[in-house]
Amino acid sequence: MGVAPGAMPGGRAFVLVGTKRHVSVASAADRFRVLARSDAGILLALVDPKAEGVSLTQQFSVSSDTQYRVDLTGVRVPAEDVIGVAGEGWETWD
Repeated sequence: MGVAPGAMPGGRAFVLVGTKRHVSVASAADRFRVLARSDAGILLALVDPKAEGVSLTQQFSVSSDTQYRVDLTGVRVPAEDVIGVAGEGWETWD
């Protein structure tokens, strides 16, 4: 996923809120890699597509391939699912 949801610290977790469009094969994913903006910078995290607050909406593109809209509404990401250092997600991704 690209830079999409905003991340807010939620105790020992981050809370993701936002939408990412044009995600291919989202329904088959075990985890999403999510780049999210936070006050500290960019967060890179793993998100379970079955987590509370994650919804997938199937959409078709102009080329007729299946893509998904992924909505994150208050999705809690525990600190252990953050990849690298919170705030340095873009550097980790790169």
